[in-house]
Amino acid sequence: MQFEIIDNGLGFPEKDRHRLIEPYVTTRTKGAGLGLAIVARVVEDHGGLIELDDAPGPSPGAIVRFVLPKRIEEPREPSAASAGAHNGV
Repeated sequence: MQFEIIDNGLGFPEKDRHRLIEPYVTTRTKGAGLGLAIVARVVEDHGGLIELDDAPGPSPGAIVRFVLPKRIEEPREPSAASAGAHNGV
């Protein structure tokens, strides 16, 4: 599964763009630089990846792309309590 978020702000810097998902790295004067790092860690912990890129088109902007693996659901076996409830016991 893949989804993207696009904005029309200033965009991401070209230099060291890949470092923006590292903790304490920021281009802003305020903030701790933890937001993207936390998001990237959660995405990676679930087997996905996050990409930072320029927004499409000639105007400035940014795109954040999330690529996540498809979740494969295993069939659940009914528990003893729920099995009895469905069997009219």
